[in-house]
This record gives sequence, structure tokens and C-alpha cells, in this order.
Amino acid sequence: MELLKINEEVIFLAKMIKWLRRIVICIILLLMSIYGLAYIIEAPDVGEHQYVKLYDNHNNLYYSSSSQSDDVTLNEVSNDFINAIIAIEDHRFYEHKGFDIVGIVRAIKVNVLSDDIQGASTITQQYARLMYLTNEKTWNRKLNEAFLAIRLEMHYDKETILQGYINTVYFGHGIYGISKASQYYFDKKPSELDLNEASMLAGVINGPEYYSPFNDIDAAKDR
Repeated sequence: MELLKINEEVIFLAKMIKWLRRIVICIILLLMSIYGLAYIIEAPDVGEHQYVKLYDNHNNLYYSSSSQSDDVTLNEVSNDFINAIIAIEDHRFYEHKGFDIVGIVRAIKVNVLSDDIQGASTITQQYARLMYLTNEKTWNRKLNEAFLAIRLEMHYDKETILQGYINTVYFGHGIYGISKASQYYFDKKPSELDLNEASMLAGVINGPEYYSPFNDIDAAKDR
């Protein structure tokens, strides 16, 4: 009787392994197809950043919140800020290809086992959202964001993506991009930021209304 029970358990385990193997193969094939499609489709345009522009009734531009003349290269930004932004927003940035499976699993674990809420958006996903999408919390937007992130990764190197991100991301108080942020918060060029200043600016991005030192200096320091 015990032998029969053991055999049944072995058969059940073998079936489970077989189905898991099929699922893994299907996932791999699906990812290969998605990345292949992303490679075939033309590269997303990263030449125009999204800024607020207002026009009069004659279609003449009379206000722009920023311009690409404020954009900086990575060489023009403090290494402390580059290291801080990667450490805070996406410490596996140079290891993933658009979205981070390890980060997603970790975030699910944290969200399920604790009261903390942890996101898993990569820098590339955030850049895709900033450039092409809205902040609406829908599955359609999330899927578009993931596919755009993959397209960015397939057509551009990490430095191009990171540079675009730091020039586009919102720092609060109507400020977009690290060039204007460093001037606004510390009256410095991005290349002049020290470790404390760079870390504070990197921390602001997660919630400018909460972590801006002008709104709550203690929260900014804790962050």
C-alpha cells in the first residue's frame, strides 16, 4: 500500500515537473518573440523630450517649461548623482533588458509579506512612461510601458537611456531634468554636486511632493 502511494506521488511530481518545463519553455519563446518584434520595429524617437508648451490662439508659442538646451550629457553630471540615481531607482540597471524579473519577484514578496509598498519599475520603464505615456494606472499602460522599455533597450545603449532619463525626470516645483534641478535646489551645475546634494536630488524623484527639502527637510534627509 505504501509502495503504491509512493508511486502515485512520484507520478504526480513527474507530471508537475513536465508542466513546469512546458510553462518555462512557453515563457522563453514568448520573451524571444517580444524581443525579436521590438528589434524589428523601428527605434522609438528619443530626440524630443516632453515639456509643457502653451500656444496662443494664433498658434504661436508663448510659454515653454523647458527646452533641450538644458539637456546635459553624462560627462557633465556628477558621478555621485549617477551612482545615486542608479542605486535608488534601479540598482540592476546595467543587468536587465528593459524590465527586471528579479526586481518584480522581490517587490511582490515585499508587498505580500509586509505593509511596505515597493515598485519594480526600471529606469528604462520610467523613461518610456515619461517620454510616451501618461501616469494612468491601467494594465494597458503598463503593457505599453514594458514593450516600449524593451524597444528602447533593443535600439539604444544604457548610457543613452540613462542620459535621456536624467534630462526628463521630474524633480518637483515644475522642474524637469537634472540641469534645472541642480540649479534650483543648490544653485550649482550638475557636475558640481557633492555626495550629499546628489543623494538628496536622487531621493526627491520618488515623490517630489514628499521628499523635496523645500517641503519637508526631515523627510528629504530620511529619504
